[in-house]
Amino acid sequence: MARRVGDAVEHQVLDLLRGDFVFYNLPVIVTSAALHRLRDNVTVDAIRSASELAEVAEQVDVLVLRHRTGVELREHNAAIFAALRAGLGDEVLKAKLQGRRAGLDHAFETLASDTPRAIVVVSTHGGWRGMDHLFGYIRELLNPSPTLVAEMNAQAEGFQGMIRNIEARRARPTHSAPNKALQPTSRAKGSAKSTSRTRAARG
Repeated sequence: MARRVGDAVEHQVLDLLRGDFVFYNLPVIVTSAALHRLRDNVTVDAIRSASELAEVAEQVDVLVLRHRTGVELREHNAAIFAALRAGLGDEVLKAKLQGRRAGLDHAFETLASDTPRAIVVVSTHGGWRGMDHLFGYIRELLNPSPTLVAEMNAQAEGFQGMIRNIEARRARPTHSAPNKALQPTSRAKGSAKSTSRTRAARG
């Protein structure tokens, strides 16, 4: 997997293809086994008391699994990316690096830790519906429908609105109120007056 990601980086850095392309490498496992997903809000007690799998889970054709890279895989990925970095050279990479202020070290550490971040599992147990679903999703990405475009625009507008709200709150003047914790209490004030009277009497 890391070699495919490295190949994508090399294509983008060296402009081996005409135009700008986004590479997204995602492992896909195709199995003839039936896939099941736990129903939402299922409790441990419900699982213990269930007599059949259908009571707590539903059969699906496609699953997307979040993947956390283990230590050994991360080290394997890091070795591949280190060789890629040495072959391309830091100067060439820095010239192409965009949007990463942390630099090359952080960029390649992130790649090593996040490859892969998800795994798709497709079942052919009930026919080819899972594969049809997968390829339909890919077609939707390559040629988005008006519905998907509208949904993406709405999400983008919501994100921009959130940024505007944050910037507006930052721009508001803040009036620092006196810290009550630092103000003398009435007992402390009375003690201070008593001390002043004592000193005046002695004088």
